[in-house]
This record gives sequence, C-alpha cells and structure tokens, in this order.
Amino acid sequence: MVAVASYLVSDPKVFIFDEPTSALDAFDSITMNNVFKTLLAKNKIVIVISHDMNFVVEYSKRVVVMDNAEVLFDGRAEDLFEKDEIFEETSLELPQIKKLTNGLTGNIPKSIYTPEDLHKYLVERRLVRK
Repeated sequence: MVAVASYLVSDPKVFIFDEPTSALDAFDSITMNNVFKTLLAKNKIVIVISHDMNFVVEYSKRVVVMDNAEVLFDGRAEDLFEKDEIFEETSLELPQIKKLTNGLTGNIPKSIYTPEDLHKYLVERRLVRK
C-alpha cells in the first residue's frame, strides 16, 4: 500500500495496477476499492491486469481477455460474462454473484453481476426489505 500511496502523490494521468486485489486482507481491500473509486471519479485512466472478476465487474468499463498473447475478448464486462466459452478456455472464474444466480431456478435476469444488482432485483420484487 505504501507503493500505491507514493504513486498517487505524483498524480499521473495514467495508473497501471497488476493484480491489485491479490493477497489483500479485508481492510486493505476496502482501501484499494476506495482508491479506485477516487481515481475513476477524477477521470483518471486506470489500466488493471487482474484475474479477479468480482473486481473487474465492479470497476471496468472495458475488458480485454488475453490467453497466450491472443485477444479472446474485447468489450464490456457485462458482455464478457455471457461468453461461457471464454471461461471454459481460460482460468478465469465468473463473479461470485453470477455463479450464485446461474445456480438459481426461476426468472433471475442474466444482467445481475454484483451484490448491489441482486439486492436491487430482490427489493423490486419485494422478496427482501431495503
């Protein structure tokens, strides 16, 4: 986190992070999430290399999936999670909420990717309280 803090102080236009959520405890994960929210709010360019699809769905507008120097996908995270073949060909895993909703029966929309999406859906159907 000290390295991230020193980089933030220099205030560059572009930030590059390699596996920023890897091996973080709960406190540091929250801190890193706040860093990303701040950078995005300041309209900074943020490039992230990550296998953490929970993180990717939360913060990415554009996702590029590569395997053996080949681009397998280039587009929105929401579109990526509908491409089962990408997940079969790579070591990537669906976000936890997507795995959960895929396993449920009923008319759960495919557009649920985050805990917030699921909560909103359940509240709208009066299945849980706000």
